[in-house]
Amino acid sequence: MAQQDDRQRFAETLRGLVRDTGMSITELARASRIGRTTVSATVNGQALPTERTLFALARALGADAEGLLALLVRARAEEQLGQIGLKPPAEEPVSGPVRYFDPLDEENLVRSVVEELQRAPLMRLEDYGEETRGIGIYAIYYSGPNPLYAPVASDQPTVPVYVGRTDPAPRAMIGRSNRTRFPSIGHKLRVHVRALAMSPDLEPEDFQVRALQVPSLFAEPAVHELISNTLPIWNTSLQGFPRSAFGSAGELAAPWYMLHGDRRYAARRSSDAEIDRLRERVHRHYAEVAQGWKHERGSAS
Repeated sequence: MAQQDDRQRFAETLRGLVRDTGMSITELARASRIGRTTVSATVNGQALPTERTLFALARALGADAEGLLALLVRARAEEQLGQIGLKPPAEEPVSGPVRYFDPLDEENLVRSVVEELQRAPLMRLEDYGEETRGIGIYAIYYSGPNPLYAPVASDQPTVPVYVGRTDPAPRAMIGRSNRTRFPSIGHKLRVHVRALAMSPDLEPEDFQVRALQVPSLFAEPAVHELISNTLPIWNTSLQGFPRSAFGSAGELAAPWYMLHGDRRYAARRSSDAEIDRLRERVHRHYAEVAQGWKHERGSAS
């Protein structure tokens, strides 16, 4: 019996979920707000869906979106290998002491994206203009004099203060038109520059960035991997670094904004005691994790 390929596995898994719900293609299209032709082609294995379509279908079916996403990643990789005349490895690990490695495993695919970003050239954050196109991921590093960030400040930094992506989370796109445009890398980075320019104690010129254009399918898992590996402080202990041009209501009340935010409003929102508490949070963050980073850098050298 021929080995089942990843595209077939994805389609059969999706068809099984549809059967379990008893929904017709028309009912599924209506529930997911995806066109019937797209739903039919996806369920019948004629086409692989976008991640937005996948998350919309998963929600309508009450299914595990992350599990489906893992299958879709493999199916897409298999399809891309086929286009250049390669075949994915058989899923038959050898026995004994020989290590087995599957380059199409979701974890390995995501890790390769992260490693490629970490090899990307460092550029001044201010050098990215609105015209910089593309969807992808980026890591922002600090190299300035603010003593709060001394544990990671460097001209050749390895630990980011913030990791972001231009592709919004697929769940946020459910119910919206598939024609919705994503902000470009340049647009997102200019938003960050404007936020830093209004900060009373940070300057845009003290930040560098690595950026990488990637298929939107890989953006979210790669960012999660980076955050898990490096624990950027503005993604973890001091959240609220503005992601929109003017800052949402939630961002204006978030820890980052209370400590570093727009000088026109921060003083009104933050007492001296609150500022001291947030600074102590930064010190505690680096006290807890910086030793681990130093150990890893020492092991690698």
